[in-house]
Parts: sequence; structure tokens; C-alpha cells
Amino acid sequence: RNPTNNIQRRKDVGLRDANPTYRTAHKICKIAPMNTKHADPADEVMCHCSGTRRSMVKSLFEQGMDINAISRWTGALSGCGGCEWDIAQFLRDLAAQHHPQTPHG
Repeated sequence: RNPTNNIQRRKDVGLRDANPTYRTAHKICKIAPMNTKHADPADEVMCHCSGTRRSMVKSLFEQGMDINAISRWTGALSGCGGCEWDIAQFLRDLAAQHHPQTPHG
């Protein structure tokens, strides 16, 4: 995590506290971009509440963790809930890549 970016993001939503409450964390997630055009997709922050990046989610999935274990390990999905759909979809995509469906016929 880059503390300077976190401090600036907190200033952008009017926060002075280093430990935002659920309500203010939710505000941060709503205004923080999930990705930028020129960023490395592996470095994309998927959960702004915990700072969990796409590469971490992928690594833990490849170690055999499910969504609940990843949440417990990283803290993702335990804050505002704004990342829930993105992480669940990413894990479904990874599962499809690791276990491709074969056509029946």
C-alpha cells in the first residue's frame, strides 16, 4: 500500500482519522477507482478497505483457498462490501480457466 495515496484519498472524502469507520470506509470505496488505464492488472486493488490486490487473490486461489478463506486471510469482503461481486467474479473466471468445461455430446 502507498500511505500517501491513502492519506490523499481520506482527505478527498473529508477524513482526518487514520482508522475510518464502516461508513467512511464505504465512502472511500465508492470514490476510489478500482483500476486505471495504464496500471498493471495484477496490481489492481480489488478491495480498498483491506488493500487486497488482484495478484494476491489469484495467488491464494492457486494455493487452494476459496472465497471465505481469502476473505479471512486478507480482510477483503469484510469492510463495506463494495468488492464482493468483483472478487467473486474473478474467482469464477479463475476456476473456469483451471477447470475448463468440456462439451457434452
